Amino acid sequence: MDASGKDSSGKEVYQDPQQLWQKAKGQDGTHTEWYQGAVQYWDQQEASYDGVLGGFGHVSDYDISDSKQLLQRAMKQHFQAAAAGQRQLTVVDCGAGVGRVSEQLLLHHFNTVDLLEPSRHLIDAAQKNIKAAIASGTYPKGHAVGHCLCQGLQQFVPEPQRYDCIWIQWCLLYLTDDDVVALFNRCKAGV
Repeated sequence: MDASGKDSSGKEVYQDPQQLWQKAKGQDGTHTEWYQGAVQYWDQQEASYDGVLGGFGHVSDYDISDSKQLLQRAMKQHFQAAAAGQRQLTVVDCGAGVGRVSEQLLLHHFNTVDLLEPSRHLIDAAQKNIKAAIASGTYPKGHAVGHCLCQGLQQFVPEPQRYDCIWIQWCLLYLTDDDVVALFNRCKAGV
């Protein structure tokens, strides 16, 4: 399989992903600048559905519909146990942005939703949006936001056995390959 590719400007060619990630390291030998660049991008985006979906806010309903089907299939037994009063469910919304997925999907099914988002202005908007939605009585009684973690996925270390679900959507592309693998290994302890 050919794994070569070009950079975002279409100029520099990389023979494989490892070469790309090696080149993306900063002068300190880490990917800190890579991650800071991603956060700086999101810090400049509008704190709205349209802003977090790159101008395609109109796809949110379709996305939520498909995500709901996946969630209901994957979590069927957990949801049945919760409905029977046998357990409380907790999820973390990774790359929570303005709380779109938490607000439209996760809070309908989970007692506690933790938010993980590296952009301060987006997570602040998420808290505000969700607080208003909770106040309107949109969700089952007692469903609420838990922890609000302003950090990137590469830094996220879940509390052991805290989560019934770790929801990661549309944000793994910002991680290096090694950091994706490391994240998944850390997440095993969190569920």
